Amino acid sequence: MMTTLSFSPAPIDGSRRPWRRHATRAVVAGALAVGLLTAGGGTFSRWYESQPLTGDTISSGQLSMTPATTTRWNDQNGPIDPASYRMVPGDTVTFATDTTITAVGDNLRGTLGVDHSRLVVADPPGAAGLNVSMVVSGLTDTNGTDGYTVVGQKGATVNDNGRKATVTITIVWPSTRPDGTPWGNGPGSGEASSVDLSTVRLVLSQNV
Repeated sequence: MMTTLSFSPAPIDGSRRPWRRHATRAVVAGALAVGLLTAGGGTFSRWYESQPLTGDTISSGQLSMTPATTTRWNDQNGPIDPASYRMVPGDTVTFATDTTITAVGDNLRGTLGVDHSRLVVADPPGAAGLNVSMVVSGLTDTNGTDGYTVVGQKGATVNDNGRKATVTITIVWPSTRPDGTPWGNGPGSGEASSVDLSTVRLVLSQNV
């Protein structure tokens, strides 16, 4: 007896080949992933947004003064003309000038003072005994022990901002030398000498 084996041809519609469908889906997914990587510059695309923390701004203050104007000269007897006046031992000469302060800043503190460290005397030490001092009126601080404090404007409180300060410089030539002896005559006595006052400067600086 002979046994006969029969074979049926496989269908060509792909119904028995699901692995082909899975393979096709994997290829499409891989292509999509590559496209996302390319579009994102090497990273996956994502939603993104940024917002500013605040719309406010902060501005700086200011500390300055106008040039000194309207110098007024006097000695112990009244007004003088510095161009023709001749000072002698025992004289006290003053000159006053005005300046307007600009001081804006919530925590601003400054000091108004005079720098006479470069006061030039043509015949040293003829007038080495000159005493120079300063008084300022018009500011909130009227003491001046350590210079005159300038307080900046804070909000609606103006403090010293916009104030006109009158600065009075006093120069005293003592009637005797610092050691109490007479000035005498000749070199070192201060005769026919001069003092260059252009080196005396008003200084306004911030306290830090």
